[in-house]
Amino acid sequence: MRILHIKLVIFLSLVLLVSGCGEIEFLASGIGGEAEEEHIILKSPRYFLYTQGKKDKLISAEEGTLFEKRMILELHKIKIKFFENGTYVAELTADSGTAFLRDSPQMKRLKDDFILQGNVLYRNVDGSVFKTDSLVWDNAKQRLVCDSKFYMERPTDKGVVVIEGKKFETDKTLSKWKDYGASIRLKSKKK
Repeated sequence: MRILHIKLVIFLSLVLLVSGCGEIEFLASGIGGEAEEEHIILKSPRYFLYTQGKKDKLISAEEGTLFEKRMILELHKIKIKFFENGTYVAELTADSGTAFLRDSPQMKRLKDDFILQGNVLYRNVDGSVFKTDSLVWDNAKQRLVCDSKFYMERPTDKGVVVIEGKKFETDKTLSKWKDYGASIRLKSKKK
């Protein structure tokens, strides 16, 4: 019972420390397993990130491991919902991911960046789909950066634009993008 109480105090202290900055709000998380010196296991972690007081992202996962000293959250079966001015615009899923809860110079990542790996799938409310094996969310630039093989479909009134390539960069709505050496084709609408 005493160990459970200590775990709860550590977890609540962490939540207050992180959410006290006004940018992160943990919703419903439970601690599972044994809390060790260097990390805490979180069952079904879920939290919001805010930009200028507006909901920007909802991050959830089946399980996570918080590395306290580095303030890095390793997530399994991650889902990120993106919002634009508080309105839902897209969803990103992956087998695993790393969330940076503060700047990490040794990994060349800043606070609120994400590295996602394994079956990365991005779906926009306009029907656009983006698939790859690895992807980085660069929060400072508000850009998705892909340095691996990718496949993207974007519906238009004339058909579906298909883009395939090896490197890609875009905003969270997939509307402002750059590709490097990609092929583009149009799949016509069937009548």
